[in-house]
Amino acid sequence: MEIIFSRFKKLFSMVEATKMNLFLIGLIVLTLSSLEILSLAFIGIYLGFIVDPESIMNNLHSFNPLLASSLKENISLSNQYILFGCALVGIFLIKIIFVLSANFYIFKFSINQQLLMQEKLMGRYINQNYESYIQSNSALSIAAVSEFARRMNQTLTALFKLFADGLLLLFIVILMLSVDLKTFLILALIFSTFSLTYYFVLITKVKGYGLRFNQSNTKMIKSLSEISNGFKEIKVLGKGGFFEGIFSNSVRAMADVEVKQNLISIAPRTFLELLVVLFIVLTVIFTILIGDDLSQAVITLGIFSACAIRIIPMVTQIFTSINAIKYGEDALSQLFNLTSTPSENQFFKAKADKKEKPIFFNSAFKKMQVTNLSFAYANTTNLVINQANIEIESGDFIGIIGPSGSGKTTFVDLLLGLLSPQQGQILVDGIDIFDDIEGWRSKIAYIPQEIFLIDDTIKNNIILGDNDKNLSYKNLNDAISQSKLNQFINELPDGLSSNAGDKGVNLSGGQRQRVAIARALYHHREILILDEATSALDASIEAEITNQFEALKGKKTVICIAHKTSTLKECNKIYSIENGIISLDDKINI
Repeated sequence: MEIIFSRFKKLFSMVEATKMNLFLIGLIVLTLSSLEILSLAFIGIYLGFIVDPESIMNNLHSFNPLLASSLKENISLSNQYILFGCALVGIFLIKIIFVLSANFYIFKFSINQQLLMQEKLMGRYINQNYESYIQSNSALSIAAVSEFARRMNQTLTALFKLFADGLLLLFIVILMLSVDLKTFLILALIFSTFSLTYYFVLITKVKGYGLRFNQSNTKMIKSLSEISNGFKEIKVLGKGGFFEGIFSNSVRAMADVEVKQNLISIAPRTFLELLVVLFIVLTVIFTILIGDDLSQAVITLGIFSACAIRIIPMVTQIFTSINAIKYGEDALSQLFNLTSTPSENQFFKAKADKKEKPIFFNSAFKKMQVTNLSFAYANTTNLVINQANIEIESGDFIGIIGPSGSGKTTFVDLLLGLLSPQQGQILVDGIDIFDDIEGWRSKIAYIPQEIFLIDDTIKNNIILGDNDKNLSYKNLNDAISQSKLNQFINELPDGLSSNAGDKGVNLSGGQRQRVAIARALYHHREILILDEATSALDASIEAEITNQFEALKGKKTVICIAHKTSTLKECNKIYSIENGIISLDDKINI
């Protein structure tokens, strides 16, 4: 019981709803159950009225003498049959309207929770700290947004249905107990035997099916992502079959689980129909054996059969709900773990809340000081950056050179505020960048070797998120001109509206770099950090792009990371980095 309570507590800790919302759902469920039991009770009353109208009218007289007398005196018996029948139909019509409205509200509530969870997961994914990102499984994050959030919706809906059906079942049991205890015991024995057998033989397997589905779904997404990222190498090496095998095994495992899970979901209805027939036959036999009046037993059987007709889909739904809850258990557990870890934004907000909000980013950047900076990745004591000290002034063209694996990219990640140092500070005009990390990043443009481009127009790749209302065409044209994109864009049939393609496949390496430069200039970034930005280009294109960066000397602050000295000839200061130690090097021969 404690485990079940803990699971539901986790689920509702992720639900974004007021107590009033949950109270309203509870009230809806209670009203639904009341209408269901009222409609069933009226079926019994109507059947009783057809068989023995005098008895029903006597019961009505004790409840409402005036109404009973009025019916007897003013309405014939045949018309009373019609009147009671119309009242029964009216009750069912009211019930149908309320059931549809109530289910609409519950479905909408559950779907909204799915949407909110997907938005929350996306926000946390984009705002997670960089060290968590590089250690995380991207396929798991995609599966969480696309699949786990949907499982949460299904689990919530199943839980509400379980509550509604469980409450209704309780009311129906009370109704049947009040009608005939012996007949109820026959029905209870049959249904409880089946329910216990079904739960322990089949339902206990469903949690494992849910875990297998989620693992296979993550593997499927991972294989698709890897094929997309390494398509060219996979084609050249002829390794497509390897990835096809991973994908095929994953989707086949998912299909196998879905078949078994769906079979378990529909199994109850098939057996329950047989159980109702068995109940009717056993009740008739039992009535004959004990010598009771069979005609009276027919009325009781009518009421119980009406209840059984309602119980069949209801019990089926109860099992389906339990099935869905068990099936979604692993997904909910992973969602809880994902959403309970603080994101980078929450971390820096909490840190900033303890201090007065700095306002230095409202003014132009003047000086950066890196003092005694040390960093080691998680689960290791090896310092990738060791006691680094650098000073950069506005307008500097700084070069940082070193062999592969020396710590250059890690140092860039520290400057970008993606990684937090274990020791030391990065001060801008005397203030730590981590006191206002978003403000600091608003001054930086990062241009790596592999340029990030979206599958959209060249214009949208430059403005990246600015809508037409905020778009400055003067800034855009100036950025295109300074990045030397004019001729290329003018030669395109659709100009700026030409599509760059997935990962910029329609552009050459040099053109992709120029789009990145135009993006930085359009957004008026004061500091450009170039991380091996030209190393993948051929010599002539590299020289052109390098000249463009050099033309920015004095206008922008440029920090150029490289492993070749040829790209650093215009730097006014060059630092070398090796084994995590950074030192000013004026002996490098350019």
